[in-house]
Order: sequence, then C-alpha cells, then structure tokens
Amino acid sequence: MAKRGKSKPTGKVARKPRTGDLRRSRRKSFAKKESLAPRKRKPGSGRSIFNGLQPNAANFSALTPVAFLPRSADIHPDRVAVIHGRRRYTYGQLYDRARQLASALVAVGVRAGDTVSAMLPNVPAMVEAHYGVPMLGAVLNTINTRLEPATIAYILEHGEAKVLITDREFSAQVGPALAKLKKRPLVIDVDDALFSGPGERLGRIEYEDFIAKGDPHFTWTLPADESSAIALNYTSGTTGNPKGVVYHHRGTFLESVGNIMAWPLPPKPVYLWTLPMFHCNIAAARQGDQSHGGARLSRHPYLRHDRVAGPIDAVRAAGRLGETAARGTRAADRTPGRSLSGGGGPHGGRSEDPRTGAA
Repeated sequence: MAKRGKSKPTGKVARKPRTGDLRRSRRKSFAKKESLAPRKRKPGSGRSIFNGLQPNAANFSALTPVAFLPRSADIHPDRVAVIHGRRRYTYGQLYDRARQLASALVAVGVRAGDTVSAMLPNVPAMVEAHYGVPMLGAVLNTINTRLEPATIAYILEHGEAKVLITDREFSAQVGPALAKLKKRPLVIDVDDALFSGPGERLGRIEYEDFIAKGDPHFTWTLPADESSAIALNYTSGTTGNPKGVVYHHRGTFLESVGNIMAWPLPPKPVYLWTLPMFHCNIAAARQGDQSHGGARLSRHPYLRHDRVAGPIDAVRAAGRLGETAARGTRAADRTPGRSLSGGGGPHGGRSEDPRTGAA
C-alpha cells in the first residue's frame, strides 16, 4: 500500500473556521442567490420594475408653443418672420424682441401667474406678446376689440390684469373702462405708424420705448408644469358677464401641431392675417405657422375695416400682399395661395387656391 506524500509548506498558517464565520459566509451566499432570483409580486400590488422610471431633465421637456420661436430663430435666424407695412422682422429679431418684452415686464414687477392683457389689432406687438408674456410664466389675456367699456372693465378687473398693452385706436373704449377700475393696471400704449386715425395715448410709456429697456438676451425657462396657464380668454358677454376660459401650455402646443397637420400647412408659408388675432388666441395658429418657418403679414391698409368690402376683397388683398412678400424668394419656395376659413362659415374649414378656386 503506497504511502501518501506530505504536502509542501505554503508559508500560510491554516486556521480552523469558527462557527460564526461559517454562518456569515452562508448568509452572504444566500443573499447573492436571492438578488439574482426574480422577486415574486402579488397580483394587483401595483409594484413594477418600471416604477422607478420617473420624468427627469434627461427624458422629459414640458410641451409649450413658446419653444417654437427659439427653434425657428436657431434654424433660420435671417428668414422674415413678420411683415408689417414696410417693416420686416426676421426670426432672430422677433426672438430678441420677445425676450426684451419679457425682460421689461419682469422689471416692472410682473411674475409667473400674473395676467397681462392686450387690446390690440394685428400688429407686431400682438405677435411678440404671445411669446414674451408666457416666457416668464405670466398669462396672456387678449381682449375682444369690439367690446364696450363696461365689459372691458369687467374683464380687466375679473382677470386681475397687472399690465394692459393697448393700441391708441381703441382709446375711446379703453379710456372709460380704465376709469371704472378700482385698481388701474400699468398701461403701455402702442402707437402704430400704419394707423392715422383718431385716438390718444392712455399710459405713461409707448411700447417701443418700453421694450427698449429690456434685455434681448433675457434668460427664460420652460414652464415647470406644462398644465400651467398660458392664456385667459373671455366670451363676449352676450348673455351676462363674460365667462373666462383658461388654456394651458400643453393644450396650446398640441393645438398648434394639430393645425399644421389639419390644414396642412406647407413649409415656409406667407400667412396673411385677415382675422383679428384675439379670435385665434386659443387656436394657436400664430405659433403653428412660425414653427414651420412662416412669415406673417399683420395690419395693412388693405385689410383695415374701412378698406375691405368683404371676404372677396380680403382674398384679393392677400394675393397682392403674398406676391409682394414672395418677391426675391426662390421659385422652389413659392407655393400656390391658400385660404383657411372656419368658425361659423357655411362650409367649415377649407383650403383652396384663390386664383383658380380649386380645392
């Protein structure tokens, strides 16, 4: 029978494991096996492996139509965004002016949740208000320009307007309305060069002077909550006091995108506003066309109420102005004219070529 050889010395002293060491080792081994095995969840417990995947800065951004403007300014800063008579604003300039407005409003004490009212026709200030006001979290209230002083006063008081931006064209209505208020908001006058009719300034500062004090590089942030208010609108008050309706950032964003798809809106459109913009505040059409790199024509002598006999004249004016705006652009960028109608028309929304009448 062969004898077993002796093991070579290793230089290490073998130690007999203690009872406590074995228990600790078994616990560690059991813990590893348990972590690898899938945990059993009781049906209906609501626990899921996805519960920890909450929104954060890396995977979530609040939906807001305000984001359309910086995007367009970044992609094509030199493309015309607003056409107003002989004035032209590029997307880069429009973005700067909107930030100037937001910065100037902050300087006079406007904060998130405050109401900024606007009694304006289709002028650049109205376009800028739709971006500058919500940039700081404030709420834009566009007022029907056809209302009488008592109703305007009610809206300003009920909506708790902190600032009113108003065109001198409407001073005959706005002046008496302000006289009825217990607390008068800060009044900013818009003295539009295209308007030569009667009307006086009601405030202490003109709009261009006001935004000149603002910072064109004002740092603004997206809303922390996309369901926060972006616009306050009122009914006309035909059956009593006007009723207020609040729209939020998310809903207005989705409406803007929906307008692009439903029209459908072509790339880089030249958009002529024949409808007062306060009507379209909830339709978000102004953000929709600017998200598509479009230019908008605002107030123009052809479209003033004393120059337009009816919808046909408006379409003809649109054709003349559209052709004027299209001069100097590449032929590939030009598209046939279209008109969009809705809100009570007998045929609903419709898109057609005004020159041929073809849908």
